[in-house]
Order: sequence, then C-alpha cells, then structure tokens
Amino acid sequence: MKKALIIAVVLGLCLTQIVPVYGQGQYREYYIYGKVTDTENNPLNKVKINLKDTNTNRKYGTKSNKDGEFKLAGLPHGVYEVAMILDGFQVRTDEWRFEAPQTRMQKVDVKTTVMVSQAKLLEIERSKTVEGWFKEATEKVRKQDFDGAQLLLDKMLAQNPDDANARYLMGLCFMNRQKIAEAIEQFQAVIKATPAFAGAHYQLGIGFQKNGQMDKALESYKKALELEPGNMVSLYNSGIILYESDRTEEAVAYFKKALQLKPGAPEILEMAGLCYLKLEQYDNALDFLGKAVEASKDPRKVKSLGELVNDLKLQLNVK
Repeated sequence: MKKALIIAVVLGLCLTQIVPVYGQGQYREYYIYGKVTDTENNPLNKVKINLKDTNTNRKYGTKSNKDGEFKLAGLPHGVYEVAMILDGFQVRTDEWRFEAPQTRMQKVDVKTTVMVSQAKLLEIERSKTVEGWFKEATEKVRKQDFDGAQLLLDKMLAQNPDDANARYLMGLCFMNRQKIAEAIEQFQAVIKATPAFAGAHYQLGIGFQKNGQMDKALESYKKALELEPGNMVSLYNSGIILYESDRTEEAVAYFKKALQLKPGAPEILEMAGLCYLKLEQYDNALDFLGKAVEASKDPRKVKSLGELVNDLKLQLNVK
C-alpha cells in the first residue's frame, strides 16, 4: 500500500510537469457572447452555432436562447469557421479570428448576426422579378406598346393587387386606349393606396374631364395642385373647364398662374386673351392675343388669331 502511494505521488508529479502553463490556459481563453435576429430584429431561439477550428479541426457548439443570445465560454485561441443554422432560414457562415493566446479569460462581443428566412428570400427574389416586369412595362408604355405593357402589369397585379405603381401604369394604358372608365378605376385605386401621389390625382382629373364629369375633374386637379403647385397642366386644364363653364374670372386666374410657370406659352396666352374678351376687357384681350400670335409657331393658329386681333382692333378703332 505504501509502495502504491509513492507511485501515485510520483505519477501525479510527472503529469503536472508535462502539462504546460500554456496548455492550461488553452481551453479557457475566450468567452464569446453574441445575438441572432431575423430581418425584422426579432430574436431567434434555438439557432445552432457550430464552430470548427481551422487548424485543429476541433468542433464546438452552442444554441441561442429565447432572447436570441448565445454564449460560449472557454474557447481556445484560433481561427474558426462558423455556421449558424435554423430550420426555415438561410444558413449564415462567418469566420471568427481569435488568434492571440490569452493568459486569462477574454470576453468578446461578436456583432449581431441577422438571419434571413427562406420566405423572405423568396419575397426578395419575387421582388426582383416584379421590378424587372415594372421596368419593362414602363418602357413599353413609353413606346406606346400598351398591349405588351398590360400583359406584364397583369402579372404584377396577380401577385400583388395593391401594387400602386402597376395600377398607375395600367391606368395610363387604359387612358391611351380610350377606356376611360377603366382608367378612372385604376387611378382611384392608386389614390386609395397612396393619397399623396399628385400624378394620380392629375391623371384622375383627365379621366373625369374626358368622361364629362367636370366638377370631379376640377376637384382632382385642385388636389393635384395642393400636392404639386407647379403642375402647369392641372392649372391649364382647370382654366379650360372654368372657361367653358362661364366661370371666366376664375378661369383667367388659373391661366395667369400657368403663365408664371411657362411664360410665353402661346396656348395659355390665347386662353387668357379669350377670357378677357369674354369679360369685355378689350385692352387685356388685345394684349394677350397679340402675344399669342407672336409666340405661336403654328401657321393656322397665327392666321386665325391674327384675324381675330385685327377684327377686334377695327371694332375698337385701335391701330
């Protein structure tokens, strides 16, 4: 028994001597803390965090908790290949470099890892496809290939009936094909989804105007101008409706505002002149109509307006 005790003591001393100080610290060098979330910043539970030392091929692992947090205490120094795995999510890989040996435990906070769900990946891919359809449809509208554009827009709306961009382009297609009621329906849907979209209010005004619904057209143009005061066409179209409705003083105010945005525009000068003519303000009428003649590049318009100006001067005995 005494002999056995001596052997055990000697063996214990030998074992203590062959384990270096460096070796004692090797397995208790780093304390790793991190967090895993989804793309909406929600914590992810039970994510497997697998590590492999690239030099020794030793493997280590842990899991995240309900708060998305994970901890790994006593990790040796080294370079690690990291894989984070959770069902329904894309595997995230990384490389952690903890190459410096430590004499005492070193805490390291690794940056939060964001994992993307398979559903989100499908959504992103679908979004890229839809974006491609939209660009192609926009180009077809620009080239006035409205049938081709509508085929693409139908695909977009089949995937997302609330897609305001697709409905806006669809409205333009219907408008150009003289399907006014259908165009109005599309622009109303756009406005419901995006009330601050000035262009949709403007296009809706055109639709109502073509459909003979002048009060609704004026209301739409008014809203477009509230959102986009520089919309010259909304000013001009409003002026036309008011002129034709014998609301001449209101009409001339709109034409004068339009001229502030587009000075010297012959069509606006002409309408302002006609308003003053209807109001029997002949000096102003001659002024604006004369400027319209000078600014116009249309020979027929120059001829007709010139005759009107000359007749008016004769009546007023103006040279």
